[in-house]
Amino acid sequence: MENKEFTDIACAWAAYRERLESAQYLNRKALESTLASKSFWLAPKPTAFYIFFTVMFLLGSFICIAKMPGYWPVPALCLFGAGDMVWQQQMRDRIRRLDGGVVGMQRNLLKYRRWYIILSIAMFPILAVFMWWFGYFFDLYEDTATAVVSLGLLGAACLIVYAVRTRKTFRALGDLTDLASQLGDLTRED
Repeated sequence: MENKEFTDIACAWAAYRERLESAQYLNRKALESTLASKSFWLAPKPTAFYIFFTVMFLLGSFICIAKMPGYWPVPALCLFGAGDMVWQQQMRDRIRRLDGGVVGMQRNLLKYRRWYIILSIAMFPILAVFMWWFGYFFDLYEDTATAVVSLGLLGAACLIVYAVRTRKTFRALGDLTDLASQLGDLTRED
């Protein structure tokens, strides 16, 4: 009789432990899949950007070598853009993989935020100089007023795109920080 009670208690404990481990596993997997979906805006559609930068780089290099050596800023800007996208994708993948655990993820989120701000600030003067060069290289500006209006419109369009992307990126960073906190709480309970 005593042996049967012990076996029943052991079976009940094993079943309880199995349900608990299963629930924790499902919670962790759900949190990790949410983490992957929330990190989209950290590097949106990198393959499309790589294809665009590659085509523009090859075309720009051909034009630079074959016809107009002064066309070199186009391939140079493509290299800068591709490098920026590589960095964003690597950081996004580190965050998704939880490199360094929860603490590493939080560190990577802070690092991404800091470098996103620095590179965004650096991009504006580079883009302004590039647009000015592009317009004068192809004689698109008839006079100074046309140049100012054209650059103003292009600048406004760039600011709108930047504002939308930055808003979505920082919202994703906030969501990811919350998820990292939740994941940290979940792992501490284990």
